[in-house]
Amino acid sequence: MPDPTFVNYSHPQDQNDRRNRQLVASYIGTHFRNRSRPATRRVSSVGKASSPEGQVGDPPRTQAAYFEPPNQGPSSTSAQLPTFTVPHDRHGLRSDPFYSYPIEFRQCIPAAVDYFLTFYGPAHIIRPELLSAEAGAVLLNQYFQYALQNALMFEALIALSQANLTVHQWNNGSDPDALYHYNQTLRRLRDLLDREQDYTQDAVLFAIVALMGVDYLNNDLAAFETHLGGLRKIVELRGGLDQLGWPLVLKPYLLGLERFWAYMSKHSQQRDTLTAQRHNAIPPMPSDRPPIANLEEIASILPPGFRTMAMNNRLSEPVLMLIHRVVTQGEHILQISPSYGSSSINATNMQEAEHCARLLTDSDVTFIDRASCIGLLVVIMDSSRTERLSGYYDQQLQMHAEEIRVSQEMFQDADQSDLYLWVALDTVGTMVPPRRPALPENYEADARFELLLAVVQQYRHLSWDEVLTVLKKFFFTARCIESWYNSWTLALRHLGETS
Repeated sequence: MPDPTFVNYSHPQDQNDRRNRQLVASYIGTHFRNRSRPATRRVSSVGKASSPEGQVGDPPRTQAAYFEPPNQGPSSTSAQLPTFTVPHDRHGLRSDPFYSYPIEFRQCIPAAVDYFLTFYGPAHIIRPELLSAEAGAVLLNQYFQYALQNALMFEALIALSQANLTVHQWNNGSDPDALYHYNQTLRRLRDLLDREQDYTQDAVLFAIVALMGVDYLNNDLAAFETHLGGLRKIVELRGGLDQLGWPLVLKPYLLGLERFWAYMSKHSQQRDTLTAQRHNAIPPMPSDRPPIANLEEIASILPPGFRTMAMNNRLSEPVLMLIHRVVTQGEHILQISPSYGSSSINATNMQEAEHCARLLTDSDVTFIDRASCIGLLVVIMDSSRTERLSGYYDQQLQMHAEEIRVSQEMFQDADQSDLYLWVALDTVGTMVPPRRPALPENYEADARFELLLAVVQQYRHLSWDEVLTVLKKFFFTARCIESWYNSWTLALRHLGETS
């Protein structure tokens, strides 16, 4: 740096003195202005050669709202959105010039911190039922400041963020940096719990929740259940949920985890029971349902297929209101953040995914309600949530596909057959997304593929345009249409080869 030059002003008018202005201009021109072009070149070269650490490789692709896509053919690449970097200004990712991070610095940390503050944190902390956008931004900042004061919580935050940031690239296990910070978090947690009374810190609960997020992405449900048991024990020792700190974050977080665990652990056991019950049960008639207040007003903004079902009294009130929220909150469920600037991301889609999971564990809902929730779960999860990349999410979708395939209600009437066509292709589309270069190994043994064949056999007399007309009665996007078309042609090709 050049030696400082002082220009003393005794009165504001001295700023306009010609000699003073020349002195300041000369100093700036000599020491700063002449460096602008090399600096610009450096920034440009760094941007072109940036490492994958700062990328979010699988961008938000599914919009949970009804709209007309571009008028292009099914094989168009319009649904293939490019990858994008973690948003930042021209100064780059957040750094730590004052060494405020409570853990050892690693190269992955700046991107992980930016990803957490821009994407993951808002999508899990800012619950619109409890917080406005402004209050949520303040709370997120307070949350991060709290993490900076606790090495355990900050280490867990980095592990979770790095895992979510890189999960789309995993081929043989977790990302090495995510695994390193996960193991460091476990070590810190064990050391802390060895000291009596240290479990009373809220940071301990936040750290365990973060570990569970990594467990789910790793498809390690044994570790997930172990950590959930630890959470329950600590909450019990502290006197229950209402005795915890951070009431707008911790309590909703923990309740959501319990709902999600109930869905994961009960679904496989419930499937056979529900199927057996339906074979011997008469579906409730529309007249058996209690009337829904403001039904016409609610139904008026729904996609045509759901609107018809609502007016025919085929949907229960909880499912109808879920569909209504998915329509009205489509912008937030999409979860697209600008390249730089204020983020519109919040936890809307997480709330609705939890609501879907809760309804899918309810044995009292009808099968048409369950099918609607399965389709909505795919719409919500596949829009942007990295949790969809867990192997366990794939397993759940296969169980749902099998549940739909063996149902004897699929083609009972026009309302139901249209819905099941959409649900089936929406579920199958997760196996054949538009940007995946090849089908999964052993895809023919996948329950989703078996469901696809069953549905296409029923509808193969229709042209693709006629099928698409039915599908557009529900939720759709350009990306969905691409996946549906790929699935449809795959099934026709397979049936043609086997016939």
